[in-house]
Amino acid sequence: MIVFVKKYHNNWNEYSHAFIEGQSEIGLNNSLGTSSLKKYCGYLISKKGSPWNNVNW
Repeated sequence: MIVFVKKYHNNWNEYSHAFIEGQSEIGLNNSLGTSSLKKYCGYLISKKGSPWNNVNW
């Protein structure tokens, strides 16, 4: 997946915003689901030990 993602995004932060935007456009999640996605993407971007902080882009 990372090879595919790297074609379209420059970093994990950019990817997470596009991911959430795409989920909103598809409409698979209600507002609670979207809120949870934003929360956990934020954790992946900011928390020490996160795979997104340990896997080189």
